[in-house]
Amino acid sequence: MKTLTIAVALGAILIQGAPVAQAQECEQRVIELERRVSELEAQIAGLTLGSGNVETRRTTTGAVFTRVERKGFGESWRDPSGMIWGNIAKNADGSIRHMSQYQAFDYCLSMNPDSSERDRIRAALKAGRDPGRGVYLPRREDFVRLREYMGARSGTYEGYTPQVLPNLTRNEDDRTYSNYFWSSSVHPDDSNYAYDFTLRYGDIYNDNRDDDDGTVRCVARR
Repeated sequence: MKTLTIAVALGAILIQGAPVAQAQECEQRVIELERRVSELEAQIAGLTLGSGNVETRRTTTGAVFTRVERKGFGESWRDPSGMIWGNIAKNADGSIRHMSQYQAFDYCLSMNPDSSERDRIRAALKAGRDPGRGVYLPRREDFVRLREYMGARSGTYEGYTPQVLPNLTRNEDDRTYSNYFWSSSVHPDDSNYAYDFTLRYGDIYNDNRDDDDGTVRCVARR
C-alpha cells in the first residue's frame, strides 16, 4: 500500500514538469495507480466482513460494497473497483431532485472545491476519458460495471437485480417504479442526447439532454 501511495505522488510530480504528451501519459498512470489502491482498499474491506470494523454488503454475485462517509453524498457505498456511489440527489425537503443532463453534469462537478480540478474532470468526460479522481456524473461505462456487480451478464442487463445502493427505485401508491439516472456520456451520433440508466431493470437508454425529469447520483474516487 505504501509503495503504491509513493508511486502516485511521484507520478503527480512528473506531470508538472513534463511535455504535454508525457504529462497525459503520466496522468493516466497515476489514475491507474489510484484505481489499484482503491481496489486494494476494497479487498481489505471485504476481508473484514463481519468483523464489526466496517459495514459491508455482498451482492448475490459476491461483489463487496463498503459503506463510506463522503460530504454531500448521503448514504454512499464503495464498489469493488473503488468507485464511491452517492445517494440519489434530493431537495431540501427530502423529495427526489430532478434535473436535465446539463444540470446533472454541473451539479456533480460543483462538489469539487477546486476550479482547476473541475476543469480537468470536465475536459476528461467530454473527451470520453476516465477522469480518475474527483467527483463527477457517472459515465455509461461506470453504470455497465455497476450492473454487472449486481448480477447482469457481461454486455446485457439480463440477471440484474437492484441491490445495496439506496433509492434505486421508488414506491408510489403501493407500486414500484424505476428511477432513471443521467450519465455524463453523450450519444456519439447526436450530441443532443445522453445515456441514462434505469436502476430497477438495468437498462441503458438515451434521452434528450434537455429533459428535466432525470435523477442524479454522483460518484467519486478517493
